[in-house]
Amino acid sequence: MSKVKVDVIDLIDRHSVVGFQIGVLILCMMVAALDGFTIETCLLLPFTGGMLLLWGLQGTGAFTPAHPGRDLMLILGGPLTALPLILFAAGARRVSLSTLGFLQYLSPSISLAIAVLVLGEAFSPRDAASFGCVWLALALVAADGHLRRRSTNRPIPGGVSDGD
Repeated sequence: MSKVKVDVIDLIDRHSVVGFQIGVLILCMMVAALDGFTIETCLLLPFTGGMLLLWGLQGTGAFTPAHPGRDLMLILGGPLTALPLILFAAGARRVSLSTLGFLQYLSPSISLAIAVLVLGEAFSPRDAASFGCVWLALALVAADGHLRRRSTNRPIPGGVSDGD
């Protein structure tokens, strides 16, 4: 029996793109967080199941008879990672997109701070300049949003007030 050679990175990239597209579609459909997660899981199950089956047939899979404890942890890891995703999806619907975008910048920034300050990772002046440019752009977007919101709330001269 000949083994089929598959580019694993290509499969993972395609799987990630499909998952992202399904996630955006579900976000636009305005379904509940758990319902959206269930739909996404059902749609991606054939792809992930096929990948696991292929890797198992090639002998490169993670599940082996030699390590049942590790296999059990891998299986239980799925539901454990699903809970934060469901909670994030539910919370993301309760905040504005600009707030959600800002929060998406905080997570990698906190990770960077921990890496540099706690774990001693290198952080060159070039890295600092790149990081500063990203946050400068974010500040400009935030300032623009603030100015637009302020200009739309400004009363019209000679207009009727709420108390009249």
